[in-house]
Amino acid sequence: MNLFWKLFLSIIVCVLLGVCVGSAILIQYSFQDSINSQTENAYKENDILYFSLNRDIARTTDIIFKKEKQQNVLLQIAQSISSQTATDNILFGIYENNGNALYTSNSSAVPANIDTEPIRDTLTEDTRGHMLLTQNTDKYVSCIRTMKIDNNNWYLATYKDITSTFENKEKQYYTFRFITIIVLIFCFIAIFIICAWMIFPIRRLSTATKKIAAGNYQVLVPIQGNDEIGMLAQNFNQMAMQLNENIEELTDKTRRQELFTNNFAHELKTPLTSMIGYADIIRSKKLSEENTILYANQIVMDGKRLEAMSMKLMDLIVLKKQDFPFRKVSMKEFFDTVSDTVRPIMKNNNITFDLDVENIELYMEPDLMKTVCINLIDNARKSIPSGHKGHIEVVGYITPKGYDICVTDNGCGMEPEEISKITEAFYMVDKSHSRANGGAGLGLAICSEIIALHHGILKIKSEPGNGTTVHVLLDHVQKNEDGGQNHRTAGKDK
Repeated sequence: MNLFWKLFLSIIVCVLLGVCVGSAILIQYSFQDSINSQTENAYKENDILYFSLNRDIARTTDIIFKKEKQQNVLLQIAQSISSQTATDNILFGIYENNGNALYTSNSSAVPANIDTEPIRDTLTEDTRGHMLLTQNTDKYVSCIRTMKIDNNNWYLATYKDITSTFENKEKQYYTFRFITIIVLIFCFIAIFIICAWMIFPIRRLSTATKKIAAGNYQVLVPIQGNDEIGMLAQNFNQMAMQLNENIEELTDKTRRQELFTNNFAHELKTPLTSMIGYADIIRSKKLSEENTILYANQIVMDGKRLEAMSMKLMDLIVLKKQDFPFRKVSMKEFFDTVSDTVRPIMKNNNITFDLDVENIELYMEPDLMKTVCINLIDNARKSIPSGHKGHIEVVGYITPKGYDICVTDNGCGMEPEEISKITEAFYMVDKSHSRANGGAGLGLAICSEIIALHHGILKIKSEPGNGTTVHVLLDHVQKNEDGGQNHRTAGKDK
């Protein structure tokens, strides 16, 4: 007999034996529990009749010293109790010391005489016992106790029908046989498959190598045992994991380089537009020397910011740098430079732009945070449909926990399900509209990273048709120039 059939037959025998033994124990335990419960109920019924008889006998004074008188009175009392408990279907009988019945409540169900021999040793005065009886095809649990009246012994026996309990036991055995057949069929199929799987481990290795060749580098094979095949599977898994790590590292590096390139291209648009706008004013209009110097200075400042921003974005995205030097920045001066950058764009798009900020000095990386603010303002601009009179408001105010930068627009708004997705790279709510306005779905993704770098929180509230409000909540704890932590100590300007 080969290994396949040895495994197959031994497992089938073990499963079948376990199911049979376990089910038989369970059925027998359930049956015995039901018998115990029925016996307890029989004892309770016996107690009820016993105390009822004693109560009625205590009221009777005619049964003193005369057995014949006792029989008549007991018969009358038993008949009276039988009529009172008929609705409860309590079957009982009163028997003489020799086992012959003095009275039975139901002649067909209650035996005319009883044999107390099996429990006689336990039946002392005012004690009780029980035994199982078979009457025709019915099963009863009989609870018997002695009654001593004067010098005469009588037996009170109650009968509890437990036929249904035995029938339930037979039904359970029938169900067990049916389930055993189903389980056996299932086991035949399952164990056959398992055995076949254990015999052909080489096929799994072959399939895994094909998947790796097709580009699935995460495939692993299960290791079984310490034999040659198990060692081969272990070496194969180590090779696959190392290959997967190398591929993931290359993929992540490529993704970060692509993200940097796209983010940098995205960040160029707003300041370049501003620079072109100021340069066009210098070229096309006759300006005073002071205005010429002012506009030229703005172009130089935007150029320097682009130069610094490109390096910092590369550090943040490509190199994953987190320890940027933070310095103390006046929020009023900070927002003045943001306003100088975005106002030409707002004017060209017929959008009114309001700025209202409370001044405070915070530790931050100004070039990166300026990227956040310009991105939020530019996104607000893009959300305003062409031809509509737009309005964008930037408010900055001190809060108990830090500083809140709020950007509000009267644009088209967003659906609630879109809000949780807009910080994902390359995700756009309205792709056609965003592409037409120069968007690439990158702004809020990089904004989220910069805000997290500043221990801040980005919150967005928007309704379709009612515009959008974006809050940047900066924590009162900010990094200082040395990379440590500083609490906000500078207060609002007087």
